[in-house]
Amino acid sequence: MFTARKEKGKKIPCSLLFKLTAKTVLFLFLSLLLFLIFYLAGNYLEYLDESIDLILAVSGITGTALVFFGTAGAIESIIFLCRNSERRAKYLMPLIFFLSSTFFAAAVLVVFASVDILSEGF
Repeated sequence: MFTARKEKGKKIPCSLLFKLTAKTVLFLFLSLLLFLIFYLAGNYLEYLDESIDLILAVSGITGTALVFFGTAGAIESIIFLCRNSERRAKYLMPLIFFLSSTFFAAAVLVVFASVDILSEGF
């Protein structure tokens, strides 16, 4: 009995959890990028302090979720890299994307936390 996993020419599908994690990380990455643009535009256009605080709070929540899901996706990619030795290139690019989005979110979280601390004053 030949299945898609045993035949050489057939495509091996990804895990559903891996696909959902990748789409979640992509959505959160684009959302965090959009909130960063909103923050920069808000500073340029002199938004009210409450609006800037709301943007900082929502981007903090989004960044925290992105760090969590990016780390989970990186762990999944490493596991699939070790399990599927013949299809390593398929999981290497998502691993790079997960790690870079996690580091980007961590950097944005540090910058926004420092801006929030500095904006409160002494």
